[in-house]
Parts: sequence; C-alpha cells; structure tokens
Amino acid sequence: MNSIIRILIPFDFGQVAQSALKFTLNFCADNDRTEILLCYVANSNNYEAKREEMDAFISNGSFPGYVAVYGSVIQGEFVDTLLKEQIEFQANMMIMGTKGAKDTSGKALSNSSIMTLEAHCPVLVIPVNYEDFKIEKITLAIGSNKIDDPSVLSTLLVIARQYDAKIHVLTVYEEDDESFYLESQNEAILKYYFEKYYSHNSSTRSSKIAESIMEYDKAHGVDMLAIIPRNHAKRSAPSEGSLTKFLTLKTDIPLLTMNK
Repeated sequence: MNSIIRILIPFDFGQVAQSALKFTLNFCADNDRTEILLCYVANSNNYEAKREEMDAFISNGSFPGYVAVYGSVIQGEFVDTLLKEQIEFQANMMIMGTKGAKDTSGKALSNSSIMTLEAHCPVLVIPVNYEDFKIEKITLAIGSNKIDDPSVLSTLLVIARQYDAKIHVLTVYEEDDESFYLESQNEAILKYYFEKYYSHNSSTRSSKIAESIMEYDKAHGVDMLAIIPRNHAKRSAPSEGSLTKFLTLKTDIPLLTMNK
C-alpha cells in the first residue's frame, strides 16, 4: 500500500460515529484527495428514514475540499454488510468509533472488535471524545513469534511517512517465555520495513499482556497503538483474537489493526 485514498466509516449519526468522522477529516488533511464513504446499516423499518437523513447530512455537511464524502444506506446484517461494502468501495481502510473504556453495555465490543477481527483491510478504531489529533509516536505491539506476513506492515509505514512519526516496537512475552532473553527474531524485518521511521524495539514479559501494552503507551506518551491480529495467521496457528477484543474495548488512544 502506497497511500490511503478510500476510507469507509460505519456511520449511525451518533456521537461515536461523529468522533470517527472528525478524526478521519484530520487524518486526511495532508492528502491531495481522499474519498470517504459513510455507511449506515439499516433494517426494513428504518431504511427510508435513514436514507433521507443520510442525504440531508451529506448535502448540509461543510466538508473540506481535500475530501469527497459520500453516504450509503444499506439493509442487512451489520458485519456482513460492511465487509461487502468495503470490497465494493475498494476501501484501503475502515475507521470506526468506539466508546472504548467508557462502554459498559458490551455493544462496542460486539461491533468494533468484531470488525477488527473480520475485516480484510486495516481498521482504525477511534475512542469517543478523542480530541487531541496528533500522530508523532506509534507503538507496534507484537508477540515473540515471527511476523507471519510482513506486508501487513505497509499500512503503518504509510502513516509514519505521512506524519513523520516514529514507530516504537514493543515485543510482549508471556511470563514464562524463556525466549525473552534472546534477540528478537523480528528485528531485521522491522528495520527493513520501517526504514528511518523505526525507533527501537523494547521488550517486556508479563502475565497480563494487554495491560502491559497500555501501561507502556501511557508511560511513553504514545499517540497510536498498532497490532496484527493473529486470527488471520497463515504460517502459524490462528488465535481467537482475545487480545484484539480487549484492546478495542479498553483503548483510550486510536487503535490500528492491520489485516489483509
């Protein structure tokens, strides 16, 4: 991937979706031209009303000239509909909002986290009320296994180039993993793919992997967290995505999941 020119946003007109749209407009500010598709997944009872609401939202929206914003209202099941729309729109990325740590209903978990695991494109999850747009430090959190498909790192490189951001790699080992004492087998891959944007590789060993990642980000003032969900792994055993689900629910900074 050389650029991010088409972005799909699941959009229900609420505060969470509005936060995602606001972030996306800032995210695209340095691009010459980006196409954004706002997609509402409707049912037979509200289809007509939501189509009219979407038309009005697009017509009345004061969008900057560097983006073209379109609206789509489609009937169907939430996840399957968005996955099909992403393919048809040829979206390079999906950006969606989440209540994150503020959610107590579990709804954010059932929507945002499922999309991060099922989508065959990068998904950027934006916590509601995330205000300070800044991308200077990015953490890529990985495990001790060799990166299954290094080409997924291209999305992160595009973002780092766009914002001249430094990528801090955090390798997290299970508490009883003795390979903690060995040099990371991903070091050469990371240096090659991230070029001058690669900062360094830190390591930590913990029985609470997700908490360790979030503590690292807070301690180092990180602006974005990136992970590679292993439920799509090809050369190693796929996981159930429990880490991805947890981080999607708890994150208070943008979370990038890199799928292909």
